[in-house]
Amino acid sequence: MGAATAVALKIEDEARWIGNCLDALQVFDREDSQLGLEPLLRECVALHGVTAGDST
Repeated sequence: MGAATAVALKIEDEARWIGNCLDALQVFDREDSQLGLEPLLRECVALHGVTAGDST
């Protein structure tokens, strides 16, 4: 296995772990086969002014 493959697998594992944690905290609003943020969490994010790609 190359270094790039190892890094990609590590990132995938971390993403899966984060997804599982968020699911356990019940932050997802399930609609059919799609996941979205629960409305209350979405409102909190909007009030905070966080946008995609913002690191603050």
